[in-house]
Amino acid sequence: MARRNTPDYLPTTRDIARACAAIRAGWTPSERRRRAVDQELLAEEQNAWLPPVIDTSACLSRVRRAAIDISA
Repeated sequence: MARRNTPDYLPTTRDIARACAAIRAGWTPSERRRRAVDQELLAEEQNAWLPPVIDTSACLSRVRRAAIDISA
């Protein structure tokens, strides 16, 4: 009968999460920014200031209408 290749140590999901948290705890703010995948998650975590998001669609539609009125 063949012997199975089983790992000597198989961490649980909880073990992996704890190890990852311990590693992240040692990160500097610049390292955290460098490794950030989602800026919203990063902002929530650090309460960092982000520039405001401006919806320009209304302004652009007015400019287009004005350009059409002038060219007509």
